[in-house]
Amino acid sequence: MYQGQSKFSGNLHALRGLAAVSVIFYHAKGMNPVIPDVGWMSFVSQFGTGVTLFFILSGFSLSLSNFSHIDKPGWLRAYSIKRLARIIPVWYAFVAFTYLNHYFHIHYKLPYNTVLFSLIPMFPIVPGREQGLVWAGWTVGVELMFYAIFPILIVLFRNSLRAWSAALLGLIVISLALRGYVGPDVTPHFLQNSFPRRAFIFIMGCTFFFAVQRSQKYGHERVFAMLMLALSILSFALWTGYVKGAVSFHHDLLLVVKAVALSCFTAFAFISPKIGKMPQLNLYNRVTKFLGDKSYTIYLSHPIVVSWTRPLVDPIMAAAPSNAWGFVVYSFLVIAISCLIGAIISTLIEEPIYKRGRARAKKEMADASMTAS
Repeated sequence: MYQGQSKFSGNLHALRGLAAVSVIFYHAKGMNPVIPDVGWMSFVSQFGTGVTLFFILSGFSLSLSNFSHIDKPGWLRAYSIKRLARIIPVWYAFVAFTYLNHYFHIHYKLPYNTVLFSLIPMFPIVPGREQGLVWAGWTVGVELMFYAIFPILIVLFRNSLRAWSAALLGLIVISLALRGYVGPDVTPHFLQNSFPRRAFIFIMGCTFFFAVQRSQKYGHERVFAMLMLALSILSFALWTGYVKGAVSFHHDLLLVVKAVALSCFTAFAFISPKIGKMPQLNLYNRVTKFLGDKSYTIYLSHPIVVSWTRPLVDPIMAAAPSNAWGFVVYSFLVIAISCLIGAIISTLIEEPIYKRGRARAKKEMADASMTAS
């Protein structure tokens, strides 16, 4: 078993990798209309919720890794260096990669203003621009905006569960009211993928982290873990009931239900290994470690891989004993190629730059501490 560090959770790392895989299944089917929507495959349309899990994990893990540092000199500079080193170099590489893919593979020259706009992390709040240039890259724009406001929120709210909960409720209201506020002419993508629509998910991750912290402070970890598991099962049941038509509520509420289900499960996955005398959840192994390590580059690689492998869909489906088996074989082919490309890009770009960024951030805090003393 892998041994976690004090601010590292193997289960959270594994969930990050599994979220990337779930989105690959979603796009393997969604970007290939020839794959029929029959039987259990109809649930694959829900696998895109891996993005929601990504956002929850961001809020949760950033709170975990930064809360104890916010009063230390140089913390904000160190935080900014690490976030930029982690996200921006790979993002710019994929902007260039996407442009070249359109030019040589799709035979379409993207407008330069579209390329330049995608380099600006503000595009998730601009109607018509919220998708960005990189396929599935709207999530990165939304994440960067959260990274920008997170230091402000954690310094203001600190570990006040009441303050985080109030912010969460306010952002849920904004998300649900967005459709009526922006009017009928706004694009459907803005209603689903913009920062105003999705911001509450990050804050939900933060809120659940501080709820976990509260339970640990007062020695209620076991009760809290079982409560999180029960609420997660209940929310997943409500989610499934809506998909199957057994439960009815406004469609915009579905995102909130999904976020609650995944936030409760994330909290349970985090706290479960820390509690003795109860069944412990362990998702962390060699496979999920690799997927978690490379999740960012795997995620950004997979839509291009799906585009490249479309000619293989019909032969695979024809040779398979059933549509379900054909879809599974094709999806794992996309996963394998995406993992290979993601590993190469991560090794060449992400890991060395992030390593330097972490070293620079550590030096910044050390220098600031010496200056303050």
